[in-house]
Amino acid sequence: MPVYDFICPTCGNVQEGMCSISTRDEFHPECKECGAPTNRVFIASNIEMHVVFSGSDWTTKNLRENRYRQKRAQDMDRRQRDNHHVPALAPNVDGERVDSWGDAKKLAKERGHDVGSFDDKVRNLKGSP
Repeated sequence: MPVYDFICPTCGNVQEGMCSISTRDEFHPECKECGAPTNRVFIASNIEMHVVFSGSDWTTKNLRENRYRQKRAQDMDRRQRDNHHVPALAPNVDGERVDSWGDAKKLAKERGHDVGSFDDKVRNLKGSP
């Protein structure tokens, strides 16, 4: 049976109700708020259409197709996560890795590099304010 929305002309309350198509014009349920007879209102946002072809297997086919698409999307997400390499920031000077950023600053100073703005660059690399 279809579901219709009924609005009360007295208090404005909207309620849902089911009735057969043959009696829909005569069916006016009482308002749950004030008890007055209601009017049938057609609101398209409440309609949910389901079409079933008799003698066919469309419902099962759609379920299988949806499951296949979800599994394929999950597999793609997993592959992208596994294959996407995010390089880790490692302290180094001229390609030589050191244990800490402080050691990198000392080594850079020993090799004659300008270390005046080193702390600001390290803060930007680490994402610190």
